Amino acid sequence: MKILGILLRQATLIVRHRNRSAVMSRTCGELRSRYNRTSSPLLAREDGGALVEFALVMPMFLTMVTGMFAFGITMNNYIEITDAVSIGARAFVAGAGVASGDQCAYAVSTVQAAAANLNSSQLTVNVSINGASAVTTCAGTTPTQFVPAKVTATYPCSLLIFTGKMACTLTASTTEIVQ
Repeated sequence: MKILGILLRQATLIVRHRNRSAVMSRTCGELRSRYNRTSSPLLAREDGGALVEFALVMPMFLTMVTGMFAFGITMNNYIEITDAVSIGARAFVAGAGVASGDQCAYAVSTVQAAAANLNSSQLTVNVSINGASAVTTCAGTTPTQFVPAKVTATYPCSLLIFTGKMACTLTASTTEIVQ
């Protein structure tokens, strides 16, 4: 009898436990559905969330990417003008035996030829000998030895990012000693 009483109590506890969990799960489900309900069924949907995030992030991303391209092009132009000026200065120093006799014009034409990817009509090249004023031709003058010769070039650039345009000028100069 005692064993039967113990078994009945355990069976009652199991049934109560099962009923309680069923009641609790049903109650939690009802609460969940009431919590998610809104006055409009359109406000409860989350279908366009990714599109809204895309619309907010894409302009910033495109601005950053086009800025990198514009900066990369400007940096490439600067490297090219710097190399061209260095080549022009070396040509001026080594051009003592130029057939035309104009070392400055030879240096200017060398800089323009070395900067092949740049628009040569916008490239301004000047040569300054021993600190004198910058010139593009020095016909009839022969620079003396151990005198510094400075070759300077300027080139306009523009950083175009969407509708904003920032104008700038790239300047490069190299000084060599006439041998």
